[in-house]
Amino acid sequence: MKDLFKKRYKFITFLALLNTALLVFDFKYYRVVSSDHQSLLIPLIIGQFIVEAILVLVYAFMKRKECKPELIFIALFIPLGLFQIFVTPLNQAPDERGHLFRAYDLSKGIRTPKRNAEGQAVSDFPIEGVEALYLWQDDHHQYDRTFGQMLKSESGATEEWDYSNTTGYSPFSYIPHILGFWIGRFLNLPFVLQIYLGRIFALLASAILLFFAIKFMPRYKEFFILIALLPRAIQSSMIYSSDGLLNATVLLFIALVFRLVFDGKIKQITAKQLLPIIITGVFFTILKHFAYFPIILLTLLIPTKKFSRRWYKYGVIVAIIILSYFGGKLFMPVSAASAGTAISSGGGIFGMFKFNLARLSVMSFGTFFGIDLINMIKHFLGNLLSFGGVDTATSFYTFAFIVLFVMLLVRNVEEFRLKKVDKMIIWATPILITCIFYYVAMVQWNDYIDHYRGIGGVGGRYFIPLVPLIPFMIHPKKPYTKEKLSIDYVFLFSIFFEACIICAKIVYNI
Repeated sequence: MKDLFKKRYKFITFLALLNTALLVFDFKYYRVVSSDHQSLLIPLIIGQFIVEAILVLVYAFMKRKECKPELIFIALFIPLGLFQIFVTPLNQAPDERGHLFRAYDLSKGIRTPKRNAEGQAVSDFPIEGVEALYLWQDDHHQYDRTFGQMLKSESGATEEWDYSNTTGYSPFSYIPHILGFWIGRFLNLPFVLQIYLGRIFALLASAILLFFAIKFMPRYKEFFILIALLPRAIQSSMIYSSDGLLNATVLLFIALVFRLVFDGKIKQITAKQLLPIIITGVFFTILKHFAYFPIILLTLLIPTKKFSRRWYKYGVIVAIIILSYFGGKLFMPVSAASAGTAISSGGGIFGMFKFNLARLSVMSFGTFFGIDLINMIKHFLGNLLSFGGVDTATSFYTFAFIVLFVMLLVRNVEEFRLKKVDKMIIWATPILITCIFYYVAMVQWNDYIDHYRGIGGVGGRYFIPLVPLIPFMIHPKKPYTKEKLSIDYVFLFSIFFEACIICAKIVYNI
């Protein structure tokens, strides 16, 4: 434990001072304008130091005990996620409101949504939940609004709310949230506590999947850990959304595939090893309208000689395609298509090719040069954490993350060889998925930029599960240096970055 602080005390001190400076900036110049809140600055600084110190000590203790990276990850991911759960008001995250209403209806056994006079899919949502939502008109005092409803029992009164934008998502996306509602009702908890219980179960589900993803990943574990501990990734894991479960399942799929590719001890692949790959492949494919479907191409990296029969290698892809297609159709609500989702009910991404591909080609040029790359990176990292305007004064962390990521790419190169065709497959995967994202934005969301010269609507968070592929995409033939960057920097950076975001959220909502 002493060894960690002797070697990394400068880094730890720098991050602590940076977080303090950003918190003071938030208070004095950025968000808090009322004098009655200024008295909270010192307690919040002290609280931030306490949280950071405890998490650093936990990390130091587990490192001293020589715990495996996946165990250290869980010891940090769960408490950081719990902090996110309770400092993030309901609906203060992208699209959480629509996903919340859909999860609630599914928990009540309503698979086909109710329609209003305008044809919108609507939920009769308990009024206690409505009163707890962040609804943009009251940026400050949001905690008063949320926690004021926390212990109220359901009165039976409801309010009709539209959730047409989420009816196309598979019910599998909401398994943890539905479980939270069921257990909350069984325990007769107040309604808002039932909602938070759904968030907790979503966090735990993602934690379990990510634990095994890191455990099975044979190469570049530090990239998996860095991405999974980003504020955006943690937020996605705990809110009402399909993103958290999707990200964790994609990362688990990649880890399972790469384990068969790079583990030299595995000479002959068994059905027991292929079954989890098929299950996770089907699962993430139907979670997000087939948008991440190209990731299954990574199974082509598995050496043919490891299969008892050559066609088994391609049979995995065929099995995922067939099961995903029919699974998507079987578990979608009957009227999902009429809810405004053009691609989800009748075969996912395949139905999109009825639209004009030439239009995408023409707009691609304007889209490429119209992307605000820095803003997208901020969205990916978690600096822009909200639906409704919650920004955080943490732009420095964008620069720090890029520096850390590049240093890992340069110094932590692992020694193994990749064939040219394998690199082509790895490169093709994120490129195809990116094209699908922008095609969906064009034909389904009608999200355009610069007077229809380009396509918008694609957030940085969509690329979270793809980033760990980067070290494999640019993997050199031999390492640049023998001195590797310690994984300490990954864990410590993640602890302080997340603590900074948590404090920024508190400042915004008090």
